[in-house]
Amino acid sequence: MHSDQTASQRSIKAKKSYVITLSVAYAIYIAFICLNNVFGSNIIFAGTMLYEITEWIYLAVELAAFFLVYAVSIYAVFHYGWKSALTYSYSYGAITFARHLILFFLNWSFFGLRTRDVPFQLLMTLITLLLEILQYAIVYVIAMLLTRRFDRYVKVMKQGAARLKDVEIKRERLVFPFQKIQIKNDPLRASALLGAILISFVRVVSRISYDISYGAPTDQADLLWMIAYYSLDILIGVVAYFAMLYLITKMSIKENSSK
Repeated sequence: MHSDQTASQRSIKAKKSYVITLSVAYAIYIAFICLNNVFGSNIIFAGTMLYEITEWIYLAVELAAFFLVYAVSIYAVFHYGWKSALTYSYSYGAITFARHLILFFLNWSFFGLRTRDVPFQLLMTLITLLLEILQYAIVYVIAMLLTRRFDRYVKVMKQGAARLKDVEIKRERLVFPFQKIQIKNDPLRASALLGAILISFVRVVSRISYDISYGAPTDQADLLWMIAYYSLDILIGVVAYFAMLYLITKMSIKENSSK
């Protein structure tokens, strides 16, 4: 009974930490967007290094928040089960909704909107929000399906081990530390990899859409910049994968040390 209460307390504490961390990350993100808009609307700072730095910082914070959200959700689905992990999803959905709403009003206050343009801008905000949640939902479902497949694999392993009385199969020990089993059988690494690929894929598709509307490169410098940005989108996926593995490992260590 005491063990169940302790586990419940750890779960509540973990969820509170997640909500606080994500909220702080998005608060920093919004703060730097405000700073960037202030610099962008000021003729002295627009186009300066300070303006560029704020832009890169809020991009880095936004990506770090994505890595955190995906890593926590992947681990929660594996460790607590997909139904219990839904609490993290609801928290993410609520915080994400608040972030997009705040950004809408910030854009309104900084750049101004004519009354007739408000419905269109609200619609675009809603579409962006739904696409972001859809991206998250895809990662969540991937984690759920791969965890289910892994649990069937563990069940077969335990049935085989039951015939050998001295052999004990523990679920988490099959995946931690990483590299114990092939990545295709590891729901954590496989989910992180597919999530990272999705992050890069969405960025590359957005980049292609922008380039089509902007037009083909006009000179060698434009071409080099285009290649650099596509390379960065792919690199972000690589960083996302290792960042998620790092966070998942840290969560596992913390969970096991508190038992």
